[in-house]
Amino acid sequence: MLGNLFQNGLTFGTLDVQKDTCNTALAVSGSRILALMEQSPPSEIQMDKSGRMTTVESFTRLDGAIPFAPISGGCLGAHGRTDPITGERVHVSYTSNAPPYVRIDTFAENWKLQSSVGIDVPSPVMVHDCALTKNYVVILDFPLTIRPERMFLQNKFPVEYEPQNGARIGLTPRGFDNDQTLWFDVESGVVLHAIHAYEREEDGMVVLHAFKATPDGSSSFILEYTPSFLHEWVLDPTTGETISERCLNPDVMVEFPTCHSSSSGDRRASSAYGLVSTSIGGPLRSFKTPTDGVLLDGVVKFALEDDAERDLV
Repeated sequence: MLGNLFQNGLTFGTLDVQKDTCNTALAVSGSRILALMEQSPPSEIQMDKSGRMTTVESFTRLDGAIPFAPISGGCLGAHGRTDPITGERVHVSYTSNAPPYVRIDTFAENWKLQSSVGIDVPSPVMVHDCALTKNYVVILDFPLTIRPERMFLQNKFPVEYEPQNGARIGLTPRGFDNDQTLWFDVESGVVLHAIHAYEREEDGMVVLHAFKATPDGSSSFILEYTPSFLHEWVLDPTTGETISERCLNPDVMVEFPTCHSSSSGDRRASSAYGLVSTSIGGPLRSFKTPTDGVLLDGVVKFALEDDAERDLV
């Protein structure tokens, strides 16, 4: 791994030796489109009517909104959320360089930074996604830790699963310029992708739906396949208590969820979709990472409300 970083620096003549793949997600705000990979600044692209894509600027820091970081050059969370009412775009980003390890950025139209708030977490962790309610940004502080010493001292992948680090879900009030996060202890595991979150009108509880995996060893969720399942958490912002957490469907292994975009920002989604995943074993011959192959061979529709339908296609 160290050799690859060194080669990147020589090849491209830069100290930002983390390769700018920008292959994780696309995000739109106003008329500007970003291609994202969470451990580098994004690339801005344009699409014309014929479908042709051109790069406007690679490694864009959005007029100074993205702070510089060694090796990676900076970061912006891979999966942000757009509030369908206000139009605000919210991203949760992470770093392993120095605390605070997590940052919440709120953008107005066309990626104009409105606020940036550092969030204190005990250890640097991989926060791949987030969720949004009317009043809170939902932070996923699960123990997929990032230790640079693994890479520099052991030449290993820096991300590993450390269940002893504990797992928490954070609710950060929106509209503040300092860290006022409410933390809720939950069972350990890995949550890379959230479906959505909302505040129940009847009692003010925050409900989160996401896909959760529980690795059986320290090997990174990324290096070795661990199945994910649909889970639900109910959190009480008044008491700070985790009211419940449960697996809603232990029968279908899934990844890459989605639901209607209008549900972000506090509108409940009656259903959600995911890709059905199956391990096909390993080790793979052509690739060193990951060691296991995964087959995505179907789409499942989950009912999140009692009167919604569930289908597997």
